[in-house]
Amino acid sequence: MKGELNTFEQDAKVGIFQNETCIAPNDANFDFHEKVKFKLFLNKNCKNLHITSKEEKEKNIDIPLKENYTNQYDKYIEIFKLNERYKVHKDIVFKMIQNAELYPESRLRELQDLTGIPFQQIKKDIFNLIDENEDLSKQPFSKLIKDISKELQLI
Repeated sequence: MKGELNTFEQDAKVGIFQNETCIAPNDANFDFHEKVKFKLFLNKNCKNLHITSKEEKEKNIDIPLKENYTNQYDKYIEIFKLNERYKVHKDIVFKMIQNAELYPESRLRELQDLTGIPFQQIKKDIFNLIDENEDLSKQPFSKLIKDISKELQLI
């Protein structure tokens, strides 16, 4: 596919986009990782993040990429089918939601007292959290995990 689609012009195969100019990924102003975030949407049946089964997960969780303030990255999301690709990774978000239910802050403090392991380390290990300064390209699904962690107020 490399070189087949021109991301800088409107392409009838892809659809019509409001913003026809895109920033090249090697441009200094390319800030996709800052402006585009995964958002967690739960069906209204999921009160207090309570999802009991993996089957429920499929119909009750949605994790689309959403851009704040502009739509300059919509074309990238569409061309590379990012939302479609990440829909199959709802299990990562499901696990994070389950862990958020199983390990409230009081339980994490209790584990700290029992083990002597620092609170932040326990939280990082249980929720597979990524440090703020860590390079997102070094760990699989790091953007998804980081964005959803913020949505769940884990970081």
